[in-house]
Amino acid sequence: MKINIKLKIPRRKSTKAAKYDVSQLKNEELQRKYAVEEESEKCGLFTNIRKTKIMVSSREKVIPQIDIKIDGERVEQVANFTYLGHWITEDGRSDQEVNRRIGKAKHTFSRMSKLLTNRSAE
Repeated sequence: MKINIKLKIPRRKSTKAAKYDVSQLKNEELQRKYAVEEESEKCGLFTNIRKTKIMVSSREKVIPQIDIKIDGERVEQVANFTYLGHWITEDGRSDQEVNRRIGKAKHTFSRMSKLLTNRSAE
């Protein structure tokens, strides 16, 4: 399994220390990546690229597009998704989640309104 991650690192004034930090960081990232891959494969866990999505969360108006590839296939970047029953958006706001929950509650109440408003029910 190959995972290609293309990141744009902001350029700083060229110093040997800054270059060393970046190369050290890349080396540590690669070591972690290979360790996770190795242990996952031992347990029979593999990445389903069709089900894998990425999202960038930012307070900026323009969300950056990132290019992540797994085994040569590009992973889709999404603006929002449902995770463990909660609606998550790239801007971190909860408006859509609150509206979704209110809608679910209204729907459930309307389906049960006859039972809930029946005075003769015991």
